[in-house]
Amino acid sequence: MKASEELLRPRSATRRASLMLALVLSLCMLHATHAFAGENDDEERAKPTNKERVEELTSKFKEAKKEHDENQMSALLDSASDLFEDCCKDEKLQDAVIKFAGTASKGLRGEKFDILVLRELSEIGDMRAAKYIKPFLRQRDRDKTSETLKEAIEAAAHVPDPSLVRPLLTLVEKSEHTIAMQEAVYALGKFRGATRHYKRIFETLADEARKVKPGNRPRMRGNGNDLTGGDSTPYGRESGPGARWNALSRAVPAALRELTGQEIRDIGEWMHVIKNAKGKYDSLFVERDA
Repeated sequence: MKASEELLRPRSATRRASLMLALVLSLCMLHATHAFAGENDDEERAKPTNKERVEELTSKFKEAKKEHDENQMSALLDSASDLFEDCCKDEKLQDAVIKFAGTASKGLRGEKFDILVLRELSEIGDMRAAKYIKPFLRQRDRDKTSETLKEAIEAAAHVPDPSLVRPLLTLVEKSEHTIAMQEAVYALGKFRGATRHYKRIFETLADEARKVKPGNRPRMRGNGNDLTGGDSTPYGRESGPGARWNALSRAVPAALRELTGQEIRDIGEWMHVIKNAKGKYDSLFVERDA
C-alpha cells in the first residue's frame, strides 16, 4: 500500500496544482469581466441623455447665432432630424426638437436659413411641424415664385396636415404665377387624410380649371385687370389663360390620381366626374394596393 501511495502522491499534487491554476484563471477572468462591465457602465453614465442633447443643441445654436457662425448653425440645424428620431419615445422632447427647427431662422435675414428650416421640417415629417411651415406658404412677390415658397410647398407635401390645405388652395386661387399654383396643386395630392377638406379641394380645382378652360369667359378683378388675359395683363403670360390651363391640365389629374387612387388622366374627365359626384366626394376614392 505504501508503494502505491507513493505512486499516487505526484498525481494528487499535480491535480491540486491544476485546480489551483484553474481557480486563479477563473478569478482573473471574473475580475476582468467586472472591470470591463464597469467601464461600459461608466461610458453609459457619461453619455448625455436625449434631454441633455436637446438642451445642448439649443444652447449651441444660440451661441453660434450670436457669433454669426453660419457653418455651425447649418450643421446644428442639420442634426435636428436625427435627434428627433432618437427621441421617439418622448413626445415632449420631440416637440422641443420641432420647435427648435421651426424657429431656427427667426431673426435671420435672407432665404438661406428659411430654406434649411423647411428642408429639416420635411425630413422630420411630423404633422406637428405644420404650424412652422404654414407662415411660409404665402406669395410675397406676385410676379415670381421665391425659392422659399417652393420649399414651403414641398415641405407641405411631406407634412400633409389638414391645416395646410387652405393656404395651398389660396395659392391655387390667387397666385398670379403658374409655377406656385401648379406646385400647390401637386402638393394637394398628398392630403388623403384631410377628409374634412375634400369638398374644398375638389371644387376649388374644378372651378379654377373651368375659369380658364378654352372658350370660357375670363374672370375679372374689381380693378378691371383680367387675370386670364395673357399678354394683355400687367402680369404677363404667367397669368394668361393658356399658361394656367396648361398648368392645371398637367397638375390636377396627377394630384387627384394620387389623392383618390383613380386612374383618370384627363382634366376634362375629372371636371365631369366631380360635377356628377354631387358633393359625395368620398365615393371618388378607391382602395390602394398594399
